Amino acid sequence: MLLTNYKKSFLDFLNDDFDFISSKCMQDVPVNIKDEGKLFILEAYLPGMNKEDIIISIKNDYLTISYERKDEEEDNRYLRVERRDISFSRSFRLSGNIEQNKIRSELKNGVLIVELPKKEEVIKKSQEKKIAIE
Repeated sequence: MLLTNYKKSFLDFLNDDFDFISSKCMQDVPVNIKDEGKLFILEAYLPGMNKEDIIISIKNDYLTISYERKDEEEDNRYLRVERRDISFSRSFRLSGNIEQNKIRSELKNGVLIVELPKKEEVIKKSQEKKIAIE
């Protein structure tokens, strides 16, 4: 009985005529940032997006990742279209500890990886020093 109800509600969900992906949802691109010692790594999850349509820019110490895709309809015979034009922009304030001219990025399996190298003096300061006990 439970399986039947679940199956029915799942099929109803597929047939519902509502917008389940809002533009706000698309603007909130999931991001992880980790400290790898000599650099920070920012991972932005962008499945199905082309690197040619992604723009990464730096202005006034803000790193901005933006994307815009407009779907081109080749065939007007669609009965239902759920894929929408997608655009987003997300900015991150960079501290003075980042070597902005050495930032690199790549798109791998739907994940945009941005490497943010730390300045040399920051790396030296963050190294652990042992203090002898007298």
